[in-house]
Amino acid sequence: MSIDSLPLVSVIIPAFNAERYLGEALDSVLEQAYRPIEIIVVDDGSTDGTRAITKAYPEVTYLAQANQGVPNARNAGLRAATADWIAFLDADDYWLPGHLEALFPVFEQDPSLMFAWGTTRVIEMRRGEDGPTPVVINQAWPMFLLGATLFRREVFDVVGPFDGQLRRANDLDWIARARQMAVTSSQISEPVLVYRKHHQSLMSDQVAAKKAAFAMLRKSIARQRTS
Repeated sequence: MSIDSLPLVSVIIPAFNAERYLGEALDSVLEQAYRPIEIIVVDDGSTDGTRAITKAYPEVTYLAQANQGVPNARNAGLRAATADWIAFLDADDYWLPGHLEALFPVFEQDPSLMFAWGTTRVIEMRRGEDGPTPVVINQAWPMFLLGATLFRREVFDVVGPFDGQLRRANDLDWIARARQMAVTSSQISEPVLVYRKHHQSLMSDQVAAKKAAFAMLRKSIARQRTS
């Protein structure tokens, strides 16, 4: 892909009480060599300094809404995005250098692809005497994560937006729908994202995560029965 014809990418970051990590997330996008990038932070009813941190980045678009959950914040970002390419990043995670440069070539190799994702490095924030300490627990997690994925915008016209009723597992619900519709996708082995696991992350509550997964599976089975 010629540097003179690089397409705009809209990066959507949902944020709820994200003041602790949001700056690092924004910096990881702004420090990417790839340009042009449009960054949209959707503040999902935060009561901390999320707004002030975002406003310190004049190149970032800030949207605020009453708390409606992550999927609705992502959908709000999609409605506001102006690019033909869409990427996501959770406010407590961050992109690795070369994130977009690693993913775009996959689409050049196969123009039929609608989305592609890389692997993820997982770090766990463990409590220590001097506060939380990051510990690497996985160097190449291949599981689909939105933050490790690049999408053609039109895929959301085909699959639809995120299910606003699923506060958890809405990303897995979305990819389940995409697979049921035989939407073409691909994966690369290169790490492009760091997922930070901590006590406030959605995936840290295993009981709630399992309930959300069952709810997602019930919806998936219901779709198969009616298709």
